Amino acid sequence: MKRPPLRCPTCGDMMWSRQLRQKASPLKMRIVEALLAAGADGMLAEHLIERVQRPMTLQCLNVHIVQINKLMAGTGLRIYGRARQKYLVEE
Repeated sequence: MKRPPLRCPTCGDMMWSRQLRQKASPLKMRIVEALLAAGADGMLAEHLIERVQRPMTLQCLNVHIVQINKLMAGTGLRIYGRARQKYLVEE
């Protein structure tokens, strides 16, 4: 399966970002941006909740992660969890 281009050839914007912004809520975008800013180390769930400045349970965060992954299907990116509720973005 051929991977879609990551950047728009016209404007240089990240294609997955444009696709996600059209479908995702501002909260979901803050989650994605916080995880991308965390880089390869990822981020603990508690820190992620603090970063997006919205009180929520770990279960609620997990639901948002699943929904974000569905929205990012076909972009080559996904959010996955590691031990101790640590989240990372993977290509």
